Amino acid sequence: MTWIYTISDIERDTGIAKDRLRVWERRYGFPLPQRDETQERVYDDDQLLRLRLIKRLLDVGMRAGRVVPMSLDALQREVEAVTTPVVARVAAQEDQALLAHLVSLVKATNRRALHQTLMQIIAERGLSDAIEEVIAPLGAQVGEFWLSGQMAIYQEHLFTAVVKSVLIQAMEQQPLQANGKPPRVLLATLATERHEVGLLMAESMFAQAGCERLLKFQF
Repeated sequence: MTWIYTISDIERDTGIAKDRLRVWERRYGFPLPQRDETQERVYDDDQLLRLRLIKRLLDVGMRAGRVVPMSLDALQREVEAVTTPVVARVAAQEDQALLAHLVSLVKATNRRALHQTLMQIIAERGLSDAIEEVIAPLGAQVGEFWLSGQMAIYQEHLFTAVVKSVLIQAMEQQPLQANGKPPRVLLATLATERHEVGLLMAESMFAQAGCERLLKFQF
C-alpha cells in the first residue's frame, strides 16, 4: 500500500473540502490517513476511490452520515444504482460512435481535435441540441470512466477545460437581442462546488435564448 496523496490532493481531485475530510475522520472514522515525515496527512488509492464514490452520492442528495461509513463495495453498489439511468440514457443515443470517438480523444489528450470536433457539432446541430445530444452525455461517460479508474484525473480535467472553452466560444458567437431589454438571469453554483461545467451548459441555453446572464461561483 502506497500513501501518496496529501489532503490537498484529495480536495483537488474530489472537490471535498479539507475541513470536511477532517470532520469525517473524527466523526465517522473515515478517511483514515497516515502521517508522513512532516506529520501531514497522506492517503492511498483505495481511500481516494472511496472518497470519489462518496462525493458522487453526496451530489445526488445522500447524507454524509449514511454514506461516509459505507464500505467500498456498498458504495459501488449505491453509485451503480443512482448512475444506471444516466448510463442507460447515454447508451440509448444514436450517436454512440461519435461519443466513443470523443472519449478516445479525451483519453489521448488530443485537446485540439476535441475542441474542433465539438465546435463542428455545435455548428451543425445548434448549441442547445449539441449540449443535450452530445456534450452532456459525453460528460456522463467521462465521469463514469473517471470514477471507475478507467480515466485519469488529468484526462477528466482536460475534458472539462475543453468543454468550458467550447461553450464560452459558442456563447460569444450568439447574436445579441435586437430590440428591447433582454431578460436577466442569475446563475450560481452551490457553496464549495468547484465543477461549473453544468452551470455553463445552462448559461449556454439562456445565451441562445437571448438572455443577459450573471454568474456567481461560490468557493
